[in-house]
Amino acid sequence: MNKKSKIIVAIVITILLIILMIIGYTPSYNETGNDEIAKIDIQIDNSKLNIFYFYVGEADCTLIMNKGQVMLIDAGEDADGELIVQFLKKIRVTQIDYLIATHNDDDHIGGMKDIVNNFSIGKLYIPAKEADNKSYTDLTKIEGLELQNVEINQTGTIRRC
Repeated sequence: MNKKSKIIVAIVITILLIILMIIGYTPSYNETGNDEIAKIDIQIDNSKLNIFYFYVGEADCTLIMNKGQVMLIDAGEDADGELIVQFLKKIRVTQIDYLIATHNDDDHIGGMKDIVNNFSIGKLYIPAKEADNKSYTDLTKIEGLELQNVEINQTGTIRRC
């Protein structure tokens, strides 16, 4: 290999190492979450509809507040629960009137255990179909938690079980 080729290879390797270092040191949303929550200064107007969409990676979590009523739809994965709790406390939520699990996968109910353990829950709606995962098992084993099972029939209408 001649001198010019060696220099080109060295430059390419250096660029690749820099890219890998940048990727390796980019904090994930969970690592920055605590700092970001501390910086939040949101004034909630209870006379208006307030909707928050949480960035929880590929998971889901939505907070809806209206006229003093609080609804949380899904709670992300297990690692997201603590950050969601911190945010809710930051905006002075003390009770969740309606906690809804759209389905029983870990990326929707993983953080619910933290939510249930930190707030008074009015009603928890969860699909009637049982799931074989740790999040579902942990959630259904919490003492004193009343589950409102929801079943959707073939025509798409919802009925309480």
